[in-house]
Amino acid sequence: MAIPAGLKAQILRYHGADKWSIGRIARQLSVHHSTVKRVLIEAGLRVSDTAQRRSQLDQYWPVIRDTLKQFPTLPASRLYRVAREHGYSGGPDHFRALIAIRRPPFDAFDWMLAVLQRRLTGKS
Repeated sequence: MAIPAGLKAQILRYHGADKWSIGRIARQLSVHHSTVKRVLIEAGLRVSDTAQRRSQLDQYWPVIRDTLKQFPTLPASRLYRVAREHGYSGGPDHFRALIAIRRPPFDAFDWMLAVLQRRLTGKS
C-alpha cells in the first residue's frame, strides 16, 4: 500500500526535528510501527529503536559455527547436544529457533558437486 506524501513528511519531521521514537510517531499518527520504519529506511535513515539483547547462545556460537562449517546439513537437534556438552543450559525449542535464524544458507549446487566428485573418485 502506498504511503501518502503528507504522512511521509509528518513521519520525517517528527523523527528528525522533534526526535520522536518510532513507537511514539506510530501512536500519534495511528499507523503501524513497521510503516514508520519503512518510511525512515526509504529516506536513508538508520533505524534502531531497540537495542539487541545478548543471547545465551552468543558464547557458544563459535563452536556451533565451526561445527556447521564441517557439517552444514547437521540438524539443530544434534547442534543442541553439542552446545549442551559445552555448557549451554537453554531449552531445545528456543535453540532451534535461534539456529534457524543464524544458520548459513545451504548451497545445494556446491553440495551436489561435492557428492558427484566423491562418486567419480570412488570415495564414499
